[in-house]
Amino acid sequence: MNVSTGASSLLLTRQTPGASSDMRAFASGRRGMRCWHVSCSGFVTGLEAVIECSEAGKRQCSAAARLCSRGLLDTTSPRPKERMSHMQVTNPIYAGGSYDIIQTVFKLSRFSNLGDNLEGSASDIQQQLGPVIDDALTKHSEQLGVWTRVWGPCVFQADKDCSGKSRVSKVADHVMYVAYNTSANCYVVAVAGTNGNKDGDHNWYDTDCLDDNVTVTTGFPLGINPANGDKPDTKNVGYVSQGAAWGTTNLLNMQDPKTQKTIQSFLKDNESSQGTLIFAGHSLGGSLSPTLALWLYPNAFAASRWGALYVLPTAAPSTGDRGFVNVFSAIFPPTAIRGIANYGFWNQVIWNQYDVVPHGWTNLMNIQPFNVQNDVVWDYVQGKSCQTLYGPLSGLSADIVYDAINAKYQLLRAQIPT
Repeated sequence: MNVSTGASSLLLTRQTPGASSDMRAFASGRRGMRCWHVSCSGFVTGLEAVIECSEAGKRQCSAAARLCSRGLLDTTSPRPKERMSHMQVTNPIYAGGSYDIIQTVFKLSRFSNLGDNLEGSASDIQQQLGPVIDDALTKHSEQLGVWTRVWGPCVFQADKDCSGKSRVSKVADHVMYVAYNTSANCYVVAVAGTNGNKDGDHNWYDTDCLDDNVTVTTGFPLGINPANGDKPDTKNVGYVSQGAAWGTTNLLNMQDPKTQKTIQSFLKDNESSQGTLIFAGHSLGGSLSPTLALWLYPNAFAASRWGALYVLPTAAPSTGDRGFVNVFSAIFPPTAIRGIANYGFWNQVIWNQYDVVPHGWTNLMNIQPFNVQNDVVWDYVQGKSCQTLYGPLSGLSADIVYDAINAKYQLLRAQIPT
């Protein structure tokens, strides 16, 4: 398991040898969970980092090493343990279950994808998914504590393809819901990741229009224009990918099926100087949850309306440029949690070295010199072999895997550097 700055294109790692068996399990993809997302160790605060890469590990550390070579990361800073003294530290939140708060929030965020296999209209999926989430909250209350669904689930369903042509989706392209724990006075906004439904005829929007839509960028936050909501800021502070902008707009336009309240309206009604608000999401949700959080709370004054405000993104791809990251880190500073070793952090991406998703788009904003390095497959010899994060491949397997993954990186090469 690794820790990196939230929503950043700076992908660095933190080793977690002391993690509990349960945390190691869901971090490594065991027990049927998705793998989170480089084998050097590092500790990130803002845009600085400490990186220790052995020569043998340089290949898997290539994303971090590349940024080091460009002077974008501080490799001469104090060692990680010394750097921790400069990070904010907070007490853990107790929700009443056997899991710690990071495990709890992660689990709550994953419940947003329980409707992946449901098909039909958005309203039909919403009606079916609500009881499914409620059942999961009840079933896992011993581990999580008592949580209640207080908003959503809301489902977005695309009716146009990425070019604007009419095309019908029959799956949940976005899901978001809010859970509340009374004893902790804590709200969790859970944002679903890419829909895992295997129906390619109807499950295309997340991958085609959001995950892969990174060659075009848009100003943040003014490039995100929900029909149902008020812009909380008046000027752009950076840029995010078009996919992240579209996805965040979709989330902001959602309305609770019963109250018709948007997430912005619901949170305004429940803001409390004694309460805690956490945005969480996995994979695509790990990219959208920080973007949504910063759009809703773009400055210290807005954030101060809550007693505590955090983001827990996991397995997230890059979202925005340095301007976006600078502002995000100012409003959502990296924060360590007392008593939770190795993975106990807010406002940082938690990911796994063998997950391809955070390796994607490492050069999203054309860091100069412009060179989109493929960190997933390399040393390709056509018809013979290639190296991958998962080990070497040979023959036809090497050709198929290299062609499929390398095609994604060509999306970035297609953009002319500025």
